[in-house]
Amino acid sequence: MSSSLTGDDIAELAQSLKTLDTLYSAKLAEKKEGLETALKKLEEHQTKDAAWVTEVREWADAVDELDRKLRMLSNKQSRLEEQRALGGPAASDAESSLAQLALEQHHTLGEKVRTHDARLRSARSRWLGETSEISNSRPSSRANTPLQVRSRDLTGTAAGGSRLSGGAPAPPPPPMAMPPPPPPMGDSESSGKSKRESESETRAWRRLQKSPALDPERDGHVLRVLRALRKKAARVLDLGALELRSPAQADLLLEAASLSHSLMTLDLNGLALNDKRVARLADWLRGNRTLVRLSVSACELSPEDAAVLCGTFGENRTVNLLNLSHNNLGEVGARALADALKENTALSSLNLTNTELNSFGVGLLATALRESHHLYYLNLSECQAGDDGVCALAGALEHSEQLRSLHLAHNGIGEKGCAALAAALQKTQVELLNLSGNPLGPSGALALSELLAQNQLCLQTLDLSDCCLQADGVSAFGNALRTNSSLRSLDLSANLAGSGAALALADGLRANAHLGELELRGNHLLEEGMAHISEALEQNTGLHLLNVVGNHIGREGAARLAQALAVNRHLGELLMGGNSIQDAGAVAIGDALKKNSTLSRCDLELNNIGNEGAAALARGLLQNTTLKVLALPWNRIGMAGTRALSDAFSDRSCAVSRVDLEGNDVNSEAARLLANSLTANLSVTHLNLAHNSLRSDGVSAFGRMLSRNKTLTNLTLKRTGFSDEGASQLAAALKRNGHLQALDLSENRIGKQGALSLAEALKLNQALASVDLTDNPLTEEGRQALDEVHDRNTKLVFSFQPRD
Repeated sequence: MSSSLTGDDIAELAQSLKTLDTLYSAKLAEKKEGLETALKKLEEHQTKDAAWVTEVREWADAVDELDRKLRMLSNKQSRLEEQRALGGPAASDAESSLAQLALEQHHTLGEKVRTHDARLRSARSRWLGETSEISNSRPSSRANTPLQVRSRDLTGTAAGGSRLSGGAPAPPPPPMAMPPPPPPMGDSESSGKSKRESESETRAWRRLQKSPALDPERDGHVLRVLRALRKKAARVLDLGALELRSPAQADLLLEAASLSHSLMTLDLNGLALNDKRVARLADWLRGNRTLVRLSVSACELSPEDAAVLCGTFGENRTVNLLNLSHNNLGEVGARALADALKENTALSSLNLTNTELNSFGVGLLATALRESHHLYYLNLSECQAGDDGVCALAGALEHSEQLRSLHLAHNGIGEKGCAALAAALQKTQVELLNLSGNPLGPSGALALSELLAQNQLCLQTLDLSDCCLQADGVSAFGNALRTNSSLRSLDLSANLAGSGAALALADGLRANAHLGELELRGNHLLEEGMAHISEALEQNTGLHLLNVVGNHIGREGAARLAQALAVNRHLGELLMGGNSIQDAGAVAIGDALKKNSTLSRCDLELNNIGNEGAAALARGLLQNTTLKVLALPWNRIGMAGTRALSDAFSDRSCAVSRVDLEGNDVNSEAARLLANSLTANLSVTHLNLAHNSLRSDGVSAFGRMLSRNKTLTNLTLKRTGFSDEGASQLAAALKRNGHLQALDLSENRIGKQGALSLAEALKLNQALASVDLTDNPLTEEGRQALDEVHDRNTKLVFSFQPRD
């Protein structure tokens, strides 16, 4: 295209407009008589004539086509004018005159289109009785744009929230492949069809929102979900977590999900899926282009229904995370899924936990895996695979180039299956292997440990908890650690290792600088075994997490571990709950904290620690600058221990941010001391005081604290025995507090007055994201007041039910 407006361009534009005007005028003259006759017939008889309807629709399509060409010409004219404005040579007077004439003709023709189009639409509206449908037959002037951001999670649960107690972290999720963009649509025909479909969907949305299954007063949460889906503001929908009052509501929401064009995650966990629901879901999945994650765990699927659902994934190309766990797939479902996997190129994560596949079903999937090369995460735990199923799977693993995470827990795998699996893993890139709960025995452990010792596996995370390894099997892995350089996390919990195996593990830890996490829960290490591990910790430079929960190490074992902590400069997390270390062990740990400079988490749950031990730990906190998490739940800490801890929290040098004192002897007086210490505290963000007898007096003290505290974000006061008085004090504080994000007040005695006070406070509070009032006698009036707050603030996640 020329960079300036030339005479040829203007002449071409004028000729195009003239041709279009001639065509349009001829079309008007040709249709005018028929249109007037039809209008007269409409007014006189008010009956439908199929031929006339067809003719009118053809006329509308012609107008749409003319209008499209007008827009094209208008765009061309605009581009020419823009280029001219950018500094191109000026046109001659004749050219300018011709351009002006062309522009006037363009505007005249456009006005004709608008006038006659309005007349046409009025006639069609009266004839068909569906004004909105006819008015939407024109192509849309705006392109359909996908949502760019997720507005909020509609699961009813607060996001995030880390634990204070032990437990291995969940494996990282597989990479998510975004759904492909929709194919381009035609100009007028496809756009008109899209508009008509949109109008049909509009009527469907109105019908759903006015359904007799919904009570506006009792089902506000369901109506909020419907509104979010209709406005394309919902990217995640957890249908299983919603409190639905009837099966009709479940059907209603499933239909709404199928109408949505924004959902990327659909969670139906726990929702019974009958034949009708499965058919609706399957039809939707075949044509859906946005859904990325689908979870139908524990949905009571029969093998036949599972087959129908699984069959859709031979056609669906967007879902890459599928959870079918805790359903009965059987042979029929397994075969349908295997066939779908051969065609599917999108699935990267597949969870089939407890789907009753047995060895034959696992064999069918293994055959499919030879042709499917896209899976990154595969979970076949509790599938009754046995040695035969795992041997079949092992033969297919070498073809799964993308597989990184494989879960085979609780499958009855013995020595034979473990040996076949170990041999196959040498040809894969699997980084995470979960074999927990299988009777591998010492021989199975030996097959894996030998390959690890020779660094012939890519494994970084290995879970062998509860695998009957016994002392010989655990010792084999201790020996493998001396030379292995790939493992980063090893779980050998509940294998009856005994203190003898601890010696081999200690030797491995001395030589290994790569292993970062070691789980040894429930291995009966005793004091002697803990002494071996502790001695190795003094030299180890790689371990950052050690879990020795439930090993009966007692006071002496804790004292020996404390000595190691005083010199170790690498361990960051220590979990040693359930070891009955008592006050003497806690005193030793407290003394070690004064010298340790790396520990960030210390979990001493259920250790029979009293006031003396708590005071020693408090003294250690005053000289420690790294500990962030202190978990002391279910001990015997009372007034004196709480006072010592409160004094430590009052000190500006204390770095602790998470404190767990659940299930201790903290009463209302001790609660006041703790609350006072937190008034000006700048470090504590999470506090758990559940199952303590705070009563209303103690909770009121925390209300006063919240009025001034600017650090605390999570507060748990579950089952602390307070009533409306304490709730009202908390409510008064929430009106001023702008930092607290999560508040758990469940299982208390909050009634109508407390609920009303909290509702008034929450109207003003903009910081809270989660409030749990479950199992409180709120009364219907209190619940309604809280519902009104939720209607105003949809970002707030509420959990509450009146006590029965």
